[in-house]
Amino acid sequence: VTRPSGGSWSSPQMLVSAASSPARMAVSAAGEVHLTWHNTGARSEIFYMRREIGGTWTPVENLTAQEYAGASANPEIAVDQAGTVHIAWKNGIGFYARKTITGTWSGPVGTTIWPFLVDETRLSVDPAGTAHVAWLGSTQAVFEGVIYARIKEGVVETTQLVRATGAPTRLGAITADDSG
Repeated sequence: VTRPSGGSWSSPQMLVSAASSPARMAVSAAGEVHLTWHNTGARSEIFYMRREIGGTWTPVENLTAQEYAGASANPEIAVDQAGTVHIAWKNGIGFYARKTITGTWSGPVGTTIWPFLVDETRLSVDPAGTAHVAWLGSTQAVFEGVIYARIKEGVVETTQLVRATGAPTRLGAITADDSG
């Protein structure tokens, strides 16, 4: 739904199917609304769409239509100051893709620390446009940890285990400031 300044609320629009995860949203400095979600069928994939300034929704884009499909889930989204869209998700390992304001999606890049498989995803982008991603990781031995990756201009600069525990762990939000 939308509401112009001083106006009335619009009628709700169905944007994703009932067989999908709740959509995650980010709003650019220009006011564009960006959504990402995954479907919950036998072949889980990551999807994206944008509401332009004029109110028109772009067609749905499938970020994982090829070799990355199957168990893709838990997408997170952020938009940096330049309007670049960043999306991170899990598919056994952590994945990340970005799209500049006038470009196309980068090929997904995967990252992890062996022997961890990742689950929950959190994403933040600093003012320089560097993505900071955290995933909850686990092994078959139920050893849990937080895996962090710093991704600059689509290239993974670092991946590290920042917290390890033998107890169940949940991820909170992450935030990146001017110094990353």
